[in-house]
Amino acid sequence: MEFLIIAFLIALLVTIIMYLDAMVCGYDKSKPYFLKLFIFTFISAAGSCYLIRKGYQIKSMLGGYGNVPSQNINPGLPNF
Repeated sequence: MEFLIIAFLIALLVTIIMYLDAMVCGYDKSKPYFLKLFIFTFISAAGSCYLIRKGYQIKSMLGGYGNVPSQNINPGLPNF
């Protein structure tokens, strides 16, 4: 559950920074733009925090078995 709080804070921080950037640079952005930005950032951050929390690593996403050293990584390539 704490990954949702972290994702919310990250999304809020990104949205505030983009809002301040739009004010300083004089961009004419509407409220729906910032709402979409917040929702997209929240979903992205929640997904990333969830995967990090569950302990997934790049090695396991590429066909390996995570942190198990006794098993070989099988990328699906033929043996020559």
